[in-house]
Amino acid sequence: ARTHVMDPGFDMSRSMVAVVSFVEHRYTDETRRAFLRSAVEQVEALPGIERATYALGMPLTVRHGRTSGSPIWVESDGEKKAFPGYWAENLIGPGYFETLGIPLRQGRLLSESDTRQDLIAAVINETAARTFWPERNPIGATARFSGAKGSRLEVVGVVGDVRNFGLNRPPEPEIYLPAETVLPV
Repeated sequence: ARTHVMDPGFDMSRSMVAVVSFVEHRYTDETRRAFLRSAVEQVEALPGIERATYALGMPLTVRHGRTSGSPIWVESDGEKKAFPGYWAENLIGPGYFETLGIPLRQGRLLSESDTRQDLIAAVINETAARTFWPERNPIGATARFSGAKGSRLEVVGVVGDVRNFGLNRPPEPEIYLPAETVLPV
């Protein structure tokens, strides 16, 4: 019998996930950030731990980020085009891609210096690049969530696809945003 191994798009071999929930109105954005930074530092100090990070969601878990049925408005060559349908959004901490072994395909990864509120740095997966910018290089492209008044983002990188919703499902368009900039998480 032949077996088929499905690539999840990230390194599962040495990964562990812990879930943290914040009680509504008990933490400010700054105390959430401080808690998460401290937790990462403490976990990385443990013997045998190479890296740690945090995110709104982790692949193949119950919490895998947020999905939206709202259109994303892609700005390209002076035109704005709405893409209806579902896309995933994940708010990620520093080192997320390196920690999970998700490969960079083009551009750069998010960094701690990506703090602009008026133009949020974003990394997208390959499926989002093909879906939203099929005829062009997405690096430097901009988009908005929820129409003309929604948050504006600029694509700085493209990473490999991750099968967030199950190994038997194809990857969905996904947008990764810096949690430090767009908290609350």
